[in-house]
Amino acid sequence: MLLEDNGYDYTDANVGTINNAYTIDSKPGWDIDLVGGYDFGMIRAEAELGYKRASVDEVEVNNLITNNVFGPGSHFPADGKTTAWSVMVS
Repeated sequence: MLLEDNGYDYTDANVGTINNAYTIDSKPGWDIDLVGGYDFGMIRAEAELGYKRASVDEVEVNNLITNNVFGPGSHFPADGKTTAWSVMVS
């Protein structure tokens, strides 16, 4: 599974809101699904349950300057994970 980069806004009482202040980049992950169904003739029933997981690779600072340490274009390694459950019934 390939997860798109997630952009986040930053809000501060002094600065206000900075749109797309930083982006989290993820490593390729995995997706496992349990799928089942039955064809009754004119009617078909099916269901799917899925679980997806990807590890966080790095954070990129886009528009945020924090204590003059990380400026625009800064990349630094990060650790964590993103998970999602999905359900489909038809």
